[in-house]
Amino acid sequence: MQSSPLCKRSAFSIETMREAFDTLAPFLSALIGLRKCLHEKPELSGTEEHTAEKIRHLFSLYEPDNIFSGIGAHGIAVVFEGKKPGPTVFRRCELDAVSIQDLNGFQYRSRKPNVSRVCGHDGDMTIVAALGSILANEPPCSKLQGIQCQSPLP
Repeated sequence: MQSSPLCKRSAFSIETMREAFDTLAPFLSALIGLRKCLHEKPELSGTEEHTAEKIRHLFSLYEPDNIFSGIGAHGIAVVFEGKKPGPTVFRRCELDAVSIQDLNGFQYRSRKPNVSRVCGHDGDMTIVAALGSILANEPPCSKLQGIQCQSPLP
């Protein structure tokens, strides 16, 4: 297997960003759909059972080396192992929503009264899902890459 073009650069450049976008382009409408679904169906901290299952199922399709569930209450950790020694890279996102009424007028606004993801966690989870897609298609260079999705730490 040929090394990922993302592994050959030490810093992000315009070319690297274009390569990452090209990798994600086929998944863009699915990622936008995921973000809208997560925004529509928010869950408060400690109750993100459906959100966690949706994210866990999505990552299982990427066939990572490991998925750990039940971290804290509903947290998930996903591991993509590289083939060479190198730094460990870790990306974390939140699963929860906040107790705020969603006053947005768009079609995919929160369906739950006084609960919404106006905090941006739906977008953050979608970015992490995109990262999982990239890691599934272009395995990491270094030994271990990790992604964790969970409620805020106490």
